[in-house]
Amino acid sequence: MPLPDEEYPQTDYNNPYLSAAHHPTIPPSFPMRAFIAIELPAPVRTYLQELGRELAQHTPPGAVRWLGREGIHLTLAFLGDEVTAEQIPPLREAMNKATASAVPFQLHLGKLGCFPKPIAPRVIWVGVQGAVAPLQQLKTGLDRVLAPLGFLPERRAFNPHLTLGRVKDFEAMRQAFLPYGQQVREIQFEVTAVHLFHSTLTPTGAEYTLLHTSPLG
Repeated sequence: MPLPDEEYPQTDYNNPYLSAAHHPTIPPSFPMRAFIAIELPAPVRTYLQELGRELAQHTPPGAVRWLGREGIHLTLAFLGDEVTAEQIPPLREAMNKATASAVPFQLHLGKLGCFPKPIAPRVIWVGVQGAVAPLQQLKTGLDRVLAPLGFLPERRAFNPHLTLGRVKDFEAMRQAFLPYGQQVREIQFEVTAVHLFHSTLTPTGAEYTLLHTSPLG
C-alpha cells in the first residue's frame, strides 16, 4: 500500500545518483533512531487509535501514553539510536535481498495483550494472527542479512504485536483492569512491503520519516 507523502516525507535514497551518506539534509555523522517495520493500512491504524482511546477510559488519567495512528507499526527490527547516514545504502540493499524471494501474505488483528504481565503491564498491545509462518520467515530473513551489518537480532523470541500504549505510572496501573486476552475486531490486511523508518523523539511524541521501501517479491 503506498504511503501518503504528507504522513511520511520520503527521501529518495533509490536515486542512483544520490548517496545517502552525502545527502545535504542528513550529515554523514548524524546518528538517527531507525527501525524496519510493516506499515499498516490507514483504516487499521485508525481503528487501533480508537481502541486505545476506548481503553484509556478504563485507566487512570495519565497512566498510559497512548500512541497516535502514525506511531503504530508492526516492527520487525529495531536498529538502535546510532544509525548513521553511511549505513542507509547497505541497509537498503540488505532489505531488498531479504524481501526478493518473499511473497505478499495476509494478517489480521488478534487479541489484546501486554508486556510483561497483566499485574504489572509496561506495554499494551494488540497481537496479529493469520499467515504468521511467512511473517516469521520474513523476520528470519531480515535478521540474517542485518547481522553482517552489525545489527544483531534480539535474543528473545519474536512476538509480533502492535503497540497501543506505554505505561508511565506503574503503581496506578496495578489498580486498572483491561480485557487482556480478548479478541479485538479481526480486521485483515495484506503485507506487500517492509519499510525503513527514521524516528525523531519530541515532547509531543515521535515523528517518522520513511527512508526506504522494499516490496515483497
